[in-house]
Amino acid sequence: MASLITPFLFALTIVSFGFLVGIIVHSWRAGQATPNSSSGLAESLVPHLNLVAGGLINQTKRLSVAAYLFLLLVGLRFTNLVKFYLQKIEKRFSFLIETVRGRRQHSLSANPRGAVSFFLEQIKLDQDQTFPRSNRR
Repeated sequence: MASLITPFLFALTIVSFGFLVGIIVHSWRAGQATPNSSSGLAESLVPHLNLVAGGLINQTKRLSVAAYLFLLLVGLRFTNLVKFYLQKIEKRFSFLIETVRGRRQHSLSANPRGAVSFFLEQIKLDQDQTFPRSNRR
């Protein structure tokens, strides 16, 4: 939104500057001795130009406040995102440190097996299945 407003404000500034230069040139051509003296056209346009300038100033203030609040909001979301990922990294490192120290189990399964490894469990299951077969004969 701000990217569309900036070229508009720039164009409006150029046009108003050109308009003021035109008023000054018109007053010089009218034979006025000083460029500060006002002609009828300048006197009638001064209130309108003041109104436009005041509106531009107010709009610029509003846009700057909106941009500031937007940057605060983006900054807050960015810091929350960074905090979230840093907490995930911290959890992974703490899990790794606790595993190296031996305070946690190395298995990630839901059913902890204690000190028995997966390989020993498979041997035990295979033996349990083998002996009943041999007893049947």
